[in-house]
Amino acid sequence: MEVQEKQIVLFMALAPVIEHMNQDILSLGLRRSDGHLLAATDNHKSLWKDAPENQSTATHIRVPILHGDQKFGEIEICFTPILPKGIRGFLCQLRLPLVLFMAVSGFVAYLLYLGRALRMLDPSSVIPDRVRAALDTLSESVVMTDNQERIVLANEAFARISGRPTSSLLGLNLSLLPWIKRRSEKEHSDLPWIETLREGFARKGVPLVLETQSGESLSSIVNAAPITGPDGKSRGVITSFTDVSELENRNKELIDLSRLAGMAEVASEVLHNVGNVLNSVNVSATSIVQNLSNSQLSRVKQVTEMIAEHIDDVGTFFTEDTRGKHIPTYLVKAADLLVNEQVELLDKIQSITDDIDHIKEIVRMQQSHARTSGLKTETLVTEVLEDAIRLNDSHLRRHKIKVVREFEEIGLVHIDKSRVLQIVTNLIRNASEALVAGNDAERLLKVRCCRHEQSLLRIEVVDNGIGISPENLTKIFGYGFTTREKGHGFGLHSSAIAASDMGGRLSGHSEGLGHGAIFVLELPIEQERKENETRQTLSLGTAAKT
Repeated sequence: MEVQEKQIVLFMALAPVIEHMNQDILSLGLRRSDGHLLAATDNHKSLWKDAPENQSTATHIRVPILHGDQKFGEIEICFTPILPKGIRGFLCQLRLPLVLFMAVSGFVAYLLYLGRALRMLDPSSVIPDRVRAALDTLSESVVMTDNQERIVLANEAFARISGRPTSSLLGLNLSLLPWIKRRSEKEHSDLPWIETLREGFARKGVPLVLETQSGESLSSIVNAAPITGPDGKSRGVITSFTDVSELENRNKELIDLSRLAGMAEVASEVLHNVGNVLNSVNVSATSIVQNLSNSQLSRVKQVTEMIAEHIDDVGTFFTEDTRGKHIPTYLVKAADLLVNEQVELLDKIQSITDDIDHIKEIVRMQQSHARTSGLKTETLVTEVLEDAIRLNDSHLRRHKIKVVREFEEIGLVHIDKSRVLQIVTNLIRNASEALVAGNDAERLLKVRCCRHEQSLLRIEVVDNGIGISPENLTKIFGYGFTTREKGHGFGLHSSAIAASDMGGRLSGHSEGLGHGAIFVLELPIEQERKENETRQTLSLGTAAKT
């Protein structure tokens, strides 16, 4: 049933009640802007026939109804004549404006409210099919809810994880699904979309677990962002759920491995960077929704309805009617706008696809290095350093940190590349945090590698960030020490241990707060070659004796 038909049914249900409750009202009518009477109570036609055109009188009141920025029609109300002069008439007249105001305002407000509610509960009226199809292609689950947490749009990915068809999700309270908060979440914290509705701010990277109807538990990373209208008021929330169940299973394996080989920090960085990319996906999805809220499709639909009304005399309508004359020009401009809108939406969807590919690349890199943990292999140091930079790429780009590479030609060396990746990744991450805290005009991070005295591999990570105070410089490698609010104090401690296990050393230097910092990793690279030479010498000596 169309919204117009629903409003007619609503009018026919309420009008007799209002007429019965107020004896001064003789009849009510709902007339479209083209003069067509959509609905009316008994005797309204006869009572309204003497009403002057385009104006209201004491007995014939016209209340305009707007649809968007255009006039949809008006409500016609016939009142009894004003009472005669005198004290009685005067007293009744004092009551008449109040009754009139309350009756008309209440009726119009309720009619407009119900119309808006019906539009909000009918997402097909505001979401084009092509956008719905685009959202259905995403592997991430996307849900739109109104201010009462009722689902007004859910893509196919969310329908799959919830185990419910899309049609049965519409109108369902999102919070009533069997969500399980992580134990790390505070007991009193609300679900992310509830907090977004209450505070008006986006929530990002919130872990939640959903119990499916089959009894499975699906882990998700949730991002929620508010949806606001042109007036700045809240219209609801768009929430994305990224299924990280498989990633979490892999992460558990990696954590077990890291306890044996010092890879815990790399696993943490992987999840952190995946979360950063997922935030980018959420931003793109939010931008798509904002574009749709300003789409020209609704106006084009109004124009087509206008043409349909004059389908029998469309030629005359286009050439003689003041409205019809502008339709061809408007359609040409609207077509250009819609094409541009389509291109912009496709670009955003491509951006989401690229972000997902980035996540796959992060996981692939991490897996590649995890398989070689604890083993020395012939490696190009520059490749390990590039991987460490790439693992921090999202954070570096988001905070506009310039990375300068100063790599000397070293060639192949025998190192435990998994542990080296762990250490350098952590150093770059710490440096980027220091740069953000320092808030310098130019955030500069340098990564260097060179041979030192021919026997050591020297890797340096230099930043011009907030720096390190002298009293903290002696504590930074201690277990549990951190200056960050959300830090755990494990990164530099485990990195120093890993460097020591490889026969090397990790050190940090700073001139004090405001002067940046430099961290240096030194590893022996000639030891393996000397051991090989010793083995070859012993073999030659044994052969000579025989």
